[in-house]
Amino acid sequence: GWKLKCLARGEVLDRERHHFKTELKAVTYHQLKVERQPTGRWSARIIFDV
Repeated sequence: GWKLKCLARGEVLDRERHHFKTELKAVTYHQLKVERQPTGRWSARIIFDV
């Protein structure tokens, strides 16, 4: 079967600094990028539509 191992970056939620005005609507194909690196690993850039 297939296996996905990934790394996500971000920061701890601080409600004093991070003010949510909307919810996540969808993942979009706009500027989606999936490519194989010279090391043989794969990388992906995924944009979330808010």
